[in-house]
Amino acid sequence: MKFTPLILTPLDERSDYFRLVEDFRYEHPLGTILVPKGFDTDFASIPAIFRVVLSPTGSYRKAAVIHDFMYWFRTLGAGGPPLSREIADTVFYDAMTDEGVSGPLRAVVYRGVRVGGWAAWADNSKKKALVDSGDTYTPVTAFRPRLTRKKQ
Repeated sequence: MKFTPLILTPLDERSDYFRLVEDFRYEHPLGTILVPKGFDTDFASIPAIFRVVLSPTGSYRKAAVIHDFMYWFRTLGAGGPPLSREIADTVFYDAMTDEGVSGPLRAVVYRGVRVGGWAAWADNSKKKALVDSGDTYTPVTAFRPRLTRKKQ
């Protein structure tokens, strides 16, 4: 089995974010990707204009969780080597294949992350730097992640 079951719970009724209730694994030729229990995801970050035809929780939702994890941690797993955006996007494509996403849909979604994923990659870099400095990252409220500064 390439994927373990994906078990999540919504963070709240007003948020697009979900929290993993159990660890989630994906077996990829580059290695096993473990998304730990407690990780928050919004699945595929589809711009509103395209949500008429593409759902954030479409048939590629397991691949999207893996992709969110790689975009945040920049690695395949704890203690692993750094990961480029290009490799993260390629693993996403492979995961969609393994999830059974049709070729045309897979191509459209993959092209979307290659064209627009740079913004999330850059934004996550800024957020991660704040978190690493001691701030906490809470992906809730009004569909946007929120950073909470540590008190001085």
